Amino acid sequence: MNGFDEYELYDLTRVFSKDSPTLFMDLSYYRPPITAITTDFKGIHIAPERTGFFETVHIIHAHTGTHMDAPGHYYEDSEHWDIHEIPLERLMGEGVILDIPKGERGEISLSDLEKAEPKIHEGDIVILNTGWHEKYCGPITDWEKAKYYASNWPGLSADAAKYLASKRVKWVGIDNLCLDPYNHSDHGDNTWIVHFILLKENIPIVEEVVGRVDEITGKRCLLMALPIPVYRSDAFPCRVAALVKKSE
Repeated sequence: MNGFDEYELYDLTRVFSKDSPTLFMDLSYYRPPITAITTDFKGIHIAPERTGFFETVHIIHAHTGTHMDAPGHYYEDSEHWDIHEIPLERLMGEGVILDIPKGERGEISLSDLEKAEPKIHEGDIVILNTGWHEKYCGPITDWEKAKYYASNWPGLSADAAKYLASKRVKWVGIDNLCLDPYNHSDHGDNTWIVHFILLKENIPIVEEVVGRVDEITGKRCLLMALPIPVYRSDAFPCRVAALVKKSE
């Protein structure tokens, strides 16, 4: 019997496209993904008995869509990993998806984490579902709705981040564009304190954990976030997935 037969697989990744909002939408610059497409179905010989091709070229900001921030995003020294240096065993493991609803510019407190179920164990992966992903909209679809989504998000408080660091969690994810709350971003005091706290302890951050996340919120499961190990990259898009026992 296949060992995975007792599990159901859930994709927690945002589909990546040119219609992806970024944190820079309300600033003087905006860096959406750029996709170039080349095709030639007119008969160029590329393999025996095969002609033609469809090919794409993508230019992206590494912090777009479902992506992982490496510790090297904030700490440039040999003690802190860039994307290609993060050990594979730190990218996957057991963890929890917590239901902690927060509205516009809200903050997840230490008390919120302590009351949430299932309980956070030492060495867990922790994903925070604030519900903000329900407000998602792409800028091509509706610029103003996308700008609101990308400019008013909730996040994690400094005390809560210190608590997760003390639990030696493997990585922390959230269902919106940024783990730091709006008030600690460049929109507020520009401290990015939650990023500093977690990345200092070599705890990667994964943002835009979405997909089927609502279906398994409140569960303990096996989680993974797998970015391409791009050399010296501070961040990169990744595929996030969960394995949940069918009996649970």
